[in-house]
Amino acid sequence: MARLDSLEKCHRSVAHSSSGQGHRPLKAEITGSNPVCATTNLFLIFNSLTALESVRLLSCTVQFVYNHPTSLIGVRHQRKDIMEQSSSANPNRAMIIIAHPDDGEYMAAGTLSKWAKAGTEVTYVLCTSGDKGTSDPNVKPTDLAAIREVEQQNAANVVGAKNVVFLRYLDGSLQNTLELRKDLVKQIRKYQPDIVFCQDPTRRYSDWYINHPDHRAAGDAALDAIFPSARDYHVYPDLIDEGYMPHNALEVYMGTISEGANAWVDITDTIDTKIAALFEHKTQVGDDPVRLEEIKQRLKDGAAKTGSNQDMRYAESFRYIKIS
Repeated sequence: MARLDSLEKCHRSVAHSSSGQGHRPLKAEITGSNPVCATTNLFLIFNSLTALESVRLLSCTVQFVYNHPTSLIGVRHQRKDIMEQSSSANPNRAMIIIAHPDDGEYMAAGTLSKWAKAGTEVTYVLCTSGDKGTSDPNVKPTDLAAIREVEQQNAANVVGAKNVVFLRYLDGSLQNTLELRKDLVKQIRKYQPDIVFCQDPTRRYSDWYINHPDHRAAGDAALDAIFPSARDYHVYPDLIDEGYMPHNALEVYMGTISEGANAWVDITDTIDTKIAALFEHKTQVGDDPVRLEEIKQRLKDGAAKTGSNQDMRYAESFRYIKIS
C-alpha cells in the first residue's frame, strides 16, 4: 500500500496546485509496493477534492510518478531457477489453468511438484475434461470425461496438489468467452494464488506442431481472468455477493518452448515425479511397456535439452510475466 505520509503530501500538493490559474504541470509522487494500490489511492485523493478544487484541477496537467521500492529493483527478467530468484521464491499458493487433463503434466509437473514439496499449495483448474481425447468410436465422450477426471486427480496427487477443479466445458470447442472468464475469476478469487501457470495463447504453430485451439483459448481466458477481472471489484458484483473478493495475482508463467522462454526451473529432483504423474493418464499414454519407455525417454531428452544452456540437468521453461 502507498505510505500515509506520501499520500498526505500528495493531497496537499494537488490541493495547492489546483488553486492557481492557467495550465500548469502537477506532479504527484507515491511510493509503494503495488502500483495498482498507489493508483487507487491517487484516485481517492482526487475524489476527496472540493467541487471548486476539482474544477480548477481541470486546467492542470497531472504527472503521476510511481516509485518502486528499492527491494524490487534489479529483479532479473532472464531467470534460471524461479525458486531461487523469483520475488515469490517460495509461493504460498500456485494455480495452473489448463485446457485438458495431462496438459499440466507435460507443461509444469516438475515445477509444481518441486514447489509442492517446499510447501506450496497447488491448485489445478481444468477447463475441459478431455471428452474428445480418443479415436475409439465405441467410447462415449461422457464416459471418457469421467475416466479422465479420475486420471487427472490421480496425477495431481502424484504432483502433490491440494485442489483439482473441473469446469467441464466441452473438449474441442473451448472458446475465450465471458462465461469462461468469469468461471476462472471465481477460482482465482477462491484459491488466491500468488502465481498462475497457463498455456501460451500466442503459440499457434511451428515447423512441426500446430497448437490445439483449446490450448490457445484456455491461455487467452486465463490471462483475461488474471488481469484485470480477478482484481477489479466491480467486474462481477454477483461474485462479491457470493463472498469471492478481488485477488491480485502478480506473477504468471506461460508454458512455452525454450526459444520463447525467459525463465527456467531446475527439475532434476522431480523429473521422475513429472513422468509418474503423466503416466497416470492411462487413456492417453496406454500401458505398453515399450511405448511408456519411449515417452519417458522423450520427456527426459526434452527436459535435458531445455536445461542444457542453463547449467541444469533437467529443466522446464516458461514465459514469465510480472504484472506491475
